[in-house]
Amino acid sequence: MSPSCLCCLLLLALAVLGEEEDGQSRDGSHSVAQCAKPTAPGIESVSNQREPNRDYYNRGEEVTVTCAPGYQSVSQIIRCKKTEKNGTRSNWDVSLPCIAPGKPDFTQYPSINNNTLKWRLSETHGVLTGYQLNISAHREYDITFSETESHWLGPNVTEFNMELRNGTNYTVTLRGFTVSGPGEPAVWAHETSIGEPPEPINKWIGVANQAAFFLLHSVPSQHGPISSYEIIIAQGWNGSLRQLCTSYTSTLYNSSQVPTLYTAMLLPAENVTGSMNVTLGDGRHDGTFYNAPLRSDQNYTLYVRVTSTWKKVTKSSCTRFGPFRRKLKFTQFPINNNNNILRWRLSEIHGVVIGYQLNMVAWKEHTVIEEESQRLPPNVMEHRIPMEPGSSYMVTVRALTAAGPGEASLWLSGTPKATGASDSYVRVSLVLKPLFLTVLILILLCVTVKEKWEQRGAGDENQWIETERGGSEEMAPL
Repeated sequence: MSPSCLCCLLLLALAVLGEEEDGQSRDGSHSVAQCAKPTAPGIESVSNQREPNRDYYNRGEEVTVTCAPGYQSVSQIIRCKKTEKNGTRSNWDVSLPCIAPGKPDFTQYPSINNNTLKWRLSETHGVLTGYQLNISAHREYDITFSETESHWLGPNVTEFNMELRNGTNYTVTLRGFTVSGPGEPAVWAHETSIGEPPEPINKWIGVANQAAFFLLHSVPSQHGPISSYEIIIAQGWNGSLRQLCTSYTSTLYNSSQVPTLYTAMLLPAENVTGSMNVTLGDGRHDGTFYNAPLRSDQNYTLYVRVTSTWKKVTKSSCTRFGPFRRKLKFTQFPINNNNNILRWRLSEIHGVVIGYQLNMVAWKEHTVIEEESQRLPPNVMEHRIPMEPGSSYMVTVRALTAAGPGEASLWLSGTPKATGASDSYVRVSLVLKPLFLTVLILILLCVTVKEKWEQRGAGDENQWIETERGGSEEMAPL
């Protein structure tokens, strides 16, 4: 090869090397021996004295790095250097020139039964000054519910107690802070399962001649969305509330089955807003269940089962009302001395009857001739009235429970005067007897009002009903 050709080849090689040294290949692309502009997290800007805004830098070149707010600078100046022994590739001598506190690692998550959140910091990158903890809560089924809270915790704190509520979505964000600012956040999102609904407010059951009624109050959706209220009637059934809530399957009324437990009605939650009066035993069908008439010779117990259903999870709570019995009256009245038995059946019951209180006043010619007040055992439901000729009688009977006396039933009657009574007696009796009778009735009413007033003050402390959670709930007096 001629010397001129060798010179040309040498010049060409030098030109290629020169181009690669400057960082540009012949086709305009960069060389693998160059370092790309630093783009690590936290870098706000890069500057170079030779060319401030370049995409690639040659080996040996240095750049000045400015960190973004919240990041701490490890090295303001970094250099492009080779990364392999053969020198074919290059990289920056500091890969992360800007750093922040490491992301915390959660080591324990809270639950309904254990409300402690624990964590540890994976890496510090500077002196830790504290933690920022943010908690937000909402419910998918209740758009009106939303809560947020924020806490600043010291650098030595590694746990926090947060009380979780049923049926709630939580988002927890935790990040560490140094003098340079906040670090990367750790995020925990969790939805708690629904819980048992609250029991409805329970006060009393009213009993009429043909049916019973009670006031059903809606319960809040604080443990989960309420789906239904089930009205369950028990006749001769004495199982537990827990058994009822967990094992009972809605059952149709069967008149031939005693003891029995049946669903009288199933009310969708949207039909129960505030409070509503519910009648038991009105004989109506709701399409599925039959609210069968109540029998006068049977004792009944009412249960209300409140059910929540959400995302294939069902929870129920049960409340016991009663027992109760259809309202009854006196069944036999005294007529004369040969037939002088007053009989009755229990008018209604809010608890176990422990006896009856009977009060009797008898008078003749406007003079009280007999007063009687006695307590009868619970199995005695009759009493002999003297029925003396020419006498008037006023009798009150009321049931007694542990909570106190119930409402009194009144019987008022008189017997004809004995044969041979004087006309003057008859004339005076026609005038004064109604007046005397009126006075006695007013006295009885005053005594009854006084008893009820005193009972109202003490009844709320003594009357209780059983609740499914093992406690007690107040029940209004009879």
